Amino acid sequence: MGKLFGTDGIRGIVGENLTVELAFHVGQAVAAVLTEEKGSKPTITIGKDTRISSDMLEAALMAGICSVGGDVMPLGTIPTPAVAYLARQEGADAGIVLSASHNPYEHNGIKVFNARGYKLSDESEARVEELILSGAPMDVKTHGDIGKRLHGMRQMKRDTSKELDDYRAIFRILILTIAPIILSTTIYNSANVIDSAMFNKIMGAQGTSEAVCAELLGKLGQYYTLFNVPLAVASALGSSVIPGLVSAAENHDRRLLHNRIYTVIRYTMLIAIPSAFGFFALGQPIMDFLWPNVDNVTQGIMLKIGAISLVFYSLSTVTNTVLQGLDRMMEPVKNAMVSLILHIVSLFIMLVMFKWGIYALIGSKIVFSLCMCIMNAHDIREACGYLQESRKTFVIPSIAGAVMAILAWAVHFVLDTFIGGRIATLIALIVAVAVYAVVLLKMGGMSEKELLGLPKGHQIVIVCKKCHLLKERRYY
Repeated sequence: MGKLFGTDGIRGIVGENLTVELAFHVGQAVAAVLTEEKGSKPTITIGKDTRISSDMLEAALMAGICSVGGDVMPLGTIPTPAVAYLARQEGADAGIVLSASHNPYEHNGIKVFNARGYKLSDESEARVEELILSGAPMDVKTHGDIGKRLHGMRQMKRDTSKELDDYRAIFRILILTIAPIILSTTIYNSANVIDSAMFNKIMGAQGTSEAVCAELLGKLGQYYTLFNVPLAVASALGSSVIPGLVSAAENHDRRLLHNRIYTVIRYTMLIAIPSAFGFFALGQPIMDFLWPNVDNVTQGIMLKIGAISLVFYSLSTVTNTVLQGLDRMMEPVKNAMVSLILHIVSLFIMLVMFKWGIYALIGSKIVFSLCMCIMNAHDIREACGYLQESRKTFVIPSIAGAVMAILAWAVHFVLDTFIGGRIATLIALIVAVAVYAVVLLKMGGMSEKELLGLPKGHQIVIVCKKCHLLKERRYY
């Protein structure tokens, strides 16, 4: 990582470490590097978000670019992905976006895309940094060589003769991309249909009435309702990382690629592992909290048994999206097919030989999700040589989750004895969150730098330091 560029461009507090002068020099350096690489005058698109500092920084960037002979096409207030798309669509040589994502309003950032809409290469970034930090005089233009501001979108007015071919290509790409995702999702969902059919048939043959089977499957539905909440977080995290994976893979940036995979898997586990421990320790109390007028003993046992599968399902979900981001679209489909076959075999054994009843459906899902995790991890390693770090991803969250579960159970046990009702569960859950956060931070599960990257990260760090949960460190 350079002195200016981080993993997501140049970021800082406007007026402190991100100044108008720096933005001006960035504009000059980017245009100068593009001129060196292209051998002629470059065209650069600029987009921005709604931060109060964006207009000022945009003006400085435009002045810097034009001063060394580059042309600028301002796009106005526009989402970051649209800048990357329009840089390619408009035939520009680069695109610059002014945004700092979720960081507070006093922050801003400068992110540069290449002509293909991907992150600027490490070599180009290094050259830009060199020009800025060296303080060497730029080749400032005069007279008619000064760059100008372009108005409107040029590319959309051209190439209309190829429009039909473009639509055919887009349709073909969509089919090749969407079909494997639909197949994988279909296989996942078909497991539930197969489970219900096998359960009804086998349990009926063992003498269980249809009414009892329907009641047990209804209880299973309640279990899935709660189970799917943390699983939805894993799905969202996985989807958010795909653009970054595609960009890193396209630029052959293995270090950035591994960093993206590491981050999304680790953050998923930071949520899934404590959720699993929480389900194990407080499964029935949580069910009683949500459905107070229902006998939740069976659902509570389901949560205890299926807690581990929450970790496996979350991991398999996020690794599915990683493989899709690596353009290994069919691997999740193949893995899901193999896992489904093993799932059906294990379900049959658990229902017929072990006679586990409704709990067999939970056990067979553990087999399915574990198989998916193992095969997905193998395919990711084959695709890009990545192997997940274990200490901060699995070990520390597991220890913190175990401590959390024990203390949360003890608090609930005491409060339920004297108070009872929902209030005992609510207090136990609040204690669980606090204990997990404290133990995680004390064990080094998250660094100050990682906390700063979270929404409201600065406020979180201040609170943690006041509570002596973080060591005083400086990051550059």
